[in-house]
Amino acid sequence: MTARILILTVALFSLGMASGCAMLNKCPWWGTTPPKPPVVLAPNASLDDVINAVNNNNAQKRTFVANDARINIDGVPVSLNSNIAWEYPRKLRVVGGTVLSSREFDVGSNDELFWVWIKQDPRNAIYFSRHDQYEFSPARDSFQMDPYWLIESMGMTVFQPSPNEQHRLVDRTPEGHWKIATTRRTPAGTYTKYTTVDGKTACVLMQELVNPAGRRVAYATSLNHALDTTTGITYPETVDMHFSMQDQQMTMRLFMGRVQFNQSSPFLADAFTRPNYPGTTLVDISGQPGNPIIQQVSGSIP
Repeated sequence: MTARILILTVALFSLGMASGCAMLNKCPWWGTTPPKPPVVLAPNASLDDVINAVNNNNAQKRTFVANDARINIDGVPVSLNSNIAWEYPRKLRVVGGTVLSSREFDVGSNDELFWVWIKQDPRNAIYFSRHDQYEFSPARDSFQMDPYWLIESMGMTVFQPSPNEQHRLVDRTPEGHWKIATTRRTPAGTYTKYTTVDGKTACVLMQELVNPAGRRVAYATSLNHALDTTTGITYPETVDMHFSMQDQQMTMRLFMGRVQFNQSSPFLADAFTRPNYPGTTLVDISGQPGNPIIQQVSGSIP
């Protein structure tokens, strides 16, 4: 994979580009503009208060569907239609394309593995890896992040009460926002995530990921938030995502559109199953001994 393909792969996995509702039982619906989030933190709130407010909001999220989302890519002159499906904790599926092509992208994750397929990739491959094997994969040198970060960047941020994660207050901004540092011990070394939280609404405003070498490899900024009146959940309406990998940078802006949380049976049975498109090559990027690195799938691309 070239550096450009790697960057596009990570960005597409985190954001998802799709049109159509093949994986969803429900298609877009329209309503009035959702209200803004309420104030939930007192002026004298503690760090524990802030962490609990963020966790309590995101703990309510079990599934969401965003069928009328849009995405702008830096350097691309048009917005692209998108729909996103997510289920706790790390199931993600995005399939679709543009008005000129019925199938351009298929990116997703389930409890076992994640995958990426980009039709314009000259190798015509489906890249995949088991989550546990990816932790030790040489591909981390290029991806510089794990799938959990990609889901977090869309608003599913949780401060884990785990021995592998330690949280501390770094700063209070002039606006009264909280900046919290979280150290994460992984097989690839200790990563640090910086999370900026609104001092009144507890909405997550910015997330930054720093690798063990001290380099910021990705960050996401949530420009505004909305309140889902049905569930009481707050969520980002617009997210800017920035990636710096192999000395190349990419910026994308995601407009979430109308988001539906915790709907009854919102997905089809195979929504989070890795596809096998005819004519493509399966490439296991984990690099683990004994794994089939390349497997040809016969037939033609749909």
